[in-house]
Amino acid sequence: MLKPILQGSKIGVITPSSSIDAPEQIRNGLRYLAELGYDLKLGNFVFDEKNHFSGTPQQRAEDIMNFFSNPDISAIVATAGGYGSQAVLPYLDYDIIKQNPKPIMGFSDI
Repeated sequence: MLKPILQGSKIGVITPSSSIDAPEQIRNGLRYLAELGYDLKLGNFVFDEKNHFSGTPQQRAEDIMNFFSNPDISAIVATAGGYGSQAVLPYLDYDIIKQNPKPIMGFSDI
């Protein structure tokens, strides 16, 4: 069973597909979540850009798996969805995800 995401909880932030078109809007959203009392941890490739994506499929999957593997992370939030998120699927470790269930939320393909 998933636990509530309480103030002070650590939330992992990922960009699993297309790169961010408006980074300042994302920063405003992150600032808002921080003001609500959440401790945000950004993935390594949140603001990256490689051929219209936020990193290679392997890099984007690495961000996802780092947060599923980290017991201090209570939830994962995607900055954007969109074309390209399906490319990370072969690089995810579904056993680790199953052993460490947490909410993953976001927009579009998430």
